[in-house]
Amino acid sequence: MSSNTETGHDAFETGSGRGRAARSPLAIPARGWFDILKRVANEISADNLLLVAGGATFYMLLAMVPFISAVVSIYGLFSDPTSLTNHIAAFSNIVPQAMLGIIEDQLIRLTSKDNTTLGLTLIVSVGLSLWSANAGMKSIFQSLNVVYDESEKRGFVRLTLTTLVFTIAAVATILVLAGTVIVLPVVFSYIPAAESTEWLVQGVSFAVMFAIIISGLTLLYRYGPSRSSARWGWLWIGAIAAAVLILVVSLAFTIYVSNFAKFDETYGSLGAIIGFMMWLWLMISVVLIGAEVNAEIEHHTIRDTTVGERQPMGQRGAVKADAVPWSSADDARGADTERQDTVPPQLDDRPPAGFAAGAFVGFIVASLLRERR
Repeated sequence: MSSNTETGHDAFETGSGRGRAARSPLAIPARGWFDILKRVANEISADNLLLVAGGATFYMLLAMVPFISAVVSIYGLFSDPTSLTNHIAAFSNIVPQAMLGIIEDQLIRLTSKDNTTLGLTLIVSVGLSLWSANAGMKSIFQSLNVVYDESEKRGFVRLTLTTLVFTIAAVATILVLAGTVIVLPVVFSYIPAAESTEWLVQGVSFAVMFAIIISGLTLLYRYGPSRSSARWGWLWIGAIAAAVLILVVSLAFTIYVSNFAKFDETYGSLGAIIGFMMWLWLMISVVLIGAEVNAEIEHHTIRDTTVGERQPMGQRGAVKADAVPWSSADDARGADTERQDTVPPQLDDRPPAGFAAGAFVGFIVASLLRERR
């Protein structure tokens, strides 16, 4: 290896204390995280992320009623579908009541059908519902392409099958969460405990929901963008950050709507729908911000963060993994200041892999286009 190459290798190893050769996100020092967060803020603006989230919100709204219809149809085979309205009350602390009211209205409308009819038409109704709801999932995938600076390279069949899998997983997740609410009280009733175990049931249900959200987001960030998939070890930080933000932002919005916002006074009968759209827009924005975090973490290191055989930069099939942005401190060490992205020598170590992932958590929502009392 030439002396010039050794010099470049050493520069990236030291990385000006920024972790340019980090083997995992946890190996990135504080100065590197400052660079990452600064780039995330810049990318949110450059990618028009809030505008992109608004477009995805529109398609998700159109997909919500078919999505709920699929959940009700499948749930009706195993239990009384009207009990779903009781289960969603568990989310009243983190989802505005007006938003839950919209979902309840759709559940009441859908569960008013005869259970036998739901069973006999299961294949057709669920198939059509999933196909309609799939448009919302496709909009999320396209939004992730924007975040990762990728163009859609998957064919129609492959993309549709992939998004359908995620849509079905979202339905399955809702059914699992509903089942958890039913099963946990029965399980805890056999455990000698305090007079009331309601707090324990809620705590475990919350932990299960949080774990599913993190696992689902990790899967979404890995398979959503049209690129070579990132290794599991480079995805979990953005997933955890997004999961925490989902709960915090949703709780904050619930408090805001309950105490300050007067959507009904401003928008009349459309107030609940406007509030629901804002909540959904915030949730999608948070999911995309988590993706931005993961994208910039990958962008920060020279190591190959993609699956498969290690490849040199420029041949990894992922824009964010194929280049490293220089900082001014890197330039001071002899970097080519005329280039924004630089291809460094390839290192031999591969990043650690292995993050357990589960099913994608779906947003149970619906749109109501007629006036409500």
